Amino acid sequence: MDLSKLSDEQIKVATKVIDAAEKYGINPDFVLPMVQIESNFEPGAKSKAGALGPMQLMPKTAESLKVDPADVDQNIDGGMRFLKGIIAADVYIKNPINIAAALALIQPHLPIKEE
Repeated sequence: MDLSKLSDEQIKVATKVIDAAEKYGINPDFVLPMVQIESNFEPGAKSKAGALGPMQLMPKTAESLKVDPADVDQNIDGGMRFLKGIIAADVYIKNPINIAAALALIQPHLPIKEE
């Protein structure tokens, strides 16, 4: 993913996303487009449904992950742990589209962007 068109603040968030993805063994090339679509790497992003931060965590999801969704580092770490849990389910691991669909089912605020 080309990060050259992002602002300095967006690049900082993208770098944190890359670091967290690598920490949890998730391919950053899979996660970065999701974060771009969901929040455009904006630390204070808030959806109409109430999802917060770069990883667009719903408050109840953030609470279950024991993270403050308004804290960028916690938001990204919690979002990666959540995603790692989805990926760990054998039924989804072979098909990234299934992972996106599972996320949409679990957190209805995560739209699947159709091309």
